[in-house]
Formats: sequence, C-alpha cells, structure tokens
Amino acid sequence: MKLIPYPHVNQLCESMQANEVKFAFTNKQENGDYQLITNFVKCREYFNEFLMVNHHPEQFKFEEVYGFKYKHEEFPYQMQNPSIAIKLPRKDQYESFKVNLELLNAIEDFNGMEKTTIVETSDARQRGAIFVLEFSSMWINSCILFNIYTLLIKLCTLDIKNKTLETLSQTFKHNRPSELSYVEVLKVNKLNAILNNLKEFTKFPDTFVDGFKTIRAAYTVHSQSGLLSIAQWPQWFERSPLLPVFKAVTSKKPTVEFIV
Repeated sequence: MKLIPYPHVNQLCESMQANEVKFAFTNKQENGDYQLITNFVKCREYFNEFLMVNHHPEQFKFEEVYGFKYKHEEFPYQMQNPSIAIKLPRKDQYESFKVNLELLNAIEDFNGMEKTTIVETSDARQRGAIFVLEFSSMWINSCILFNIYTLLIKLCTLDIKNKTLETLSQTFKHNRPSELSYVEVLKVNKLNAILNNLKEFTKFPDTFVDGFKTIRAAYTVHSQSGLLSIAQWPQWFERSPLLPVFKAVTSKKPTVEFIV
C-alpha cells in the first residue's frame, strides 16, 4: 500500500511539540492505496473544523485557521470507512505504538466499538515511520470523541500501556509532551471515567458535531471544542448539552482503569 500525496501545500502556524506526532486524513482508493486529503499536521484542533465541514457542508462555512486549508469539494472524507495517516519522527515510537495498540483496542472493545487496525505503507524511504489507521466511525461522531481518540494515539506512542503517568513524567522531565500535561489537568481518574463511557459523547440530537445547537465560527470551533477546553473552561460550553454530560461522566468511578 502506498500513500498518494496531497496536491496542495499549507503554510501552517503550529507550535513546537515534544512529541512530534503528525496526522493527515486519508481516503482509501479502490486499488488499496490511500489518498491524503489534508497535509500532515501536529495541531489536533484542526480536526474540529474538518469534521464540522464534513458533517455539515451546507451549514458550516469552512475558513482557514492558522494556515490550515482543506478543499472539501475536492476531497470529501469517507466517513463510513474512516482512516488517518500517522507520521512519527522515530521508528522506535512505531514499535511502541504497535504494542500499545492492544490498550487502544481494549478501550474500543469495552465501549462496543470496532477495533482500530494498522495498515503499513510501502514507502521505506521516509525517515521515522508512516502508517495508516482504519478505525470505527464512532470516533468521528463528535469533535470531542475524535479529540479523545487522537490523544490516545499520542499516549500510545509514549508506551502508556507499560508505563504510568508518573514514570512518563520522569522520563520526559525536561521536555514534557503536551498530552501528559493534558491528562494532568484533566486528572487521570476523570479520563478513565470518560474512557469507560465513550458512547455518552456521541453526537446529541439537534446539535452539530461540535456539540452546539447553533453554528459557530471556524476559529471558535477550532479552539473551543476539545477535551481540554471543556475541562479548563466549562463556561465556554454553557450552551452545549456536552457540559452536563461531561460533569456526570467525570463524577463516576471508572470500572476499568485503563491508564494509571
């Protein structure tokens, strides 16, 4: 299998990250290859407006935010059979991810979801590692669910299955990946409660995929739709049914502690 390059170039405005995992949405072709339909990006917030325009193309006005351009008319996403390409800077991260896929699959199995699978690429010239993930369409049912999914992908590249947050914090004491800080802010018990109740975060009736009942501007969707946003700034979600669900779920004691 090979990746077909995305024909457009974006000048992205992204911050540096300690864990340089990059993502690009893909569409599977009839011959088994995958067409890149976005550039590779580090910033996971770009996916919020990407999902909004694919779920609501007639209502949501896609606008460039921080250099991210996406041509929905040319490359509508295959949402019934979703896939995404992952680019890692080091091959050892790929080995860690393959081992940690068991944890991600366990979370999916617990929530009654189809399991994520790896599709390896044939391009051996690339530095690091590039591969494709095929995954349950439930993950793209809402912006916050996909934000959780991509957070798990990044944690899996850090070997979260075999390490605790404490040992990872010691490992990356001087160059801390943002995903560890996210979990620290959210609190690990609340994250586990969320991972035990993912179906609670599927798209609500009469709301858009970002969890709101009215269309918001692209910049607002970009910056105010993720897990960290609702945890740190709940006032942004006062008009969303997501907020009471988030509060109810995170007050529960998790049945399974997937992350320790």
